[in-house]
Amino acid sequence: RGFKILLEILVRHRVRIVEIPFTFADRHSGESKASLREGLRFVVQLARLRWDMWWATKRAREMVSFGAIGAANLLIDVAVFNLLLLGLRHEAATAKLVSGAVATTTSYFMNRHWTWPDRARSGVHRELPLFAALSAVALGLAEGCLWFSHDLLGYTSPLADNISANGVGLALGMVWRFLSFKRWVFTAPLVPT
Repeated sequence: RGFKILLEILVRHRVRIVEIPFTFADRHSGESKASLREGLRFVVQLARLRWDMWWATKRAREMVSFGAIGAANLLIDVAVFNLLLLGLRHEAATAKLVSGAVATTTSYFMNRHWTWPDRARSGVHRELPLFAALSAVALGLAEGCLWFSHDLLGYTSPLADNISANGVGLALGMVWRFLSFKRWVFTAPLVPT
């Protein structure tokens, strides 16, 4: 794209690079192809190449998988929360506690098999309780957000409860979960034998 093909070749291939000095002379005929449009194309190309390099990393695949599993479990969490809150008329805090427990269990199995399948297995008897304990911290973040908006600020509508618990609280919890699960639950990568 554009006239910076050398940049793409250097980024996409492992090549030996040698610098050869070159001095530009004054233009004697024709017009330069450099323009604001070409400059913008170059910036877009840099961003695309950076994205491609990032996407090729294992960490990127883990983050995307973790995010997709998080989105699926968000739907499970929100569905169970609203079923308990609206359909069965449970208290908001109890509904959030139950929905979080259901989503935590399904999340463990999905992450074990899709996000970190290449990590050493220390057994479900160790991993699941630790996963649940670390998820409890994240659930505490969601409960804290719900308490802050519902009890402290007085926003008691189902919409306000969903924004605080399932918006802000789950976003904070997702960051905590990714970092803590990778560090303490799904620990070392498998060593090839």
